[in-house]
Amino acid sequence: MASNSTINERLSGSNTLEKIFITRVLKDTAKDIISSQDKAFSRLRNVENIAQIRSARKIKVSGVKLQFTHSIRQRFIDMKRIRGQHQKSGLVHNKVLFPSLMGSMVAELAFGFTEQVKKELSIEHNIQL
Repeated sequence: MASNSTINERLSGSNTLEKIFITRVLKDTAKDIISSQDKAFSRLRNVENIAQIRSARKIKVSGVKLQFTHSIRQRFIDMKRIRGQHQKSGLVHNKVLFPSLMGSMVAELAFGFTEQVKKELSIEHNIQL
C-alpha cells in the first residue's frame, strides 16, 4: 500500500517534525472521514439503526497510526443487494473512505512536507531547525 511505504520513508529518520506532520495529516483525515460520512448519513432515509451505526464509529490516531472501527452494518449500506433483495445503496463507506485515504492523505503525506510546513511546525512546537 502506498501510504505505508510513504509513512515508513518519513519515519526512517528520527525526525520529530515529520512525526508531528504525519500525526496532523492523520487527524485531519479522520475529521474529514467523519464529516463526510455524517453528510452521507443525512441523505439516507430507509436505513435501520443509523444512530447505532454512527455511535459505533471510532477513529483513533496514535502516533503515526490511524485506526477506524465501525459497525459491520456500515459495510452493508453500500451494497445494492442484500440476501437477494434490492436496496438503494447508501455510499457511506467505500465512497467516503477511499477518496479520503487514498487520494488526499497519501498525496499530503508524499508531497505536503515542504519547507514552509517545517517552519510552521518548528515555530508551533518550539523546535529549532
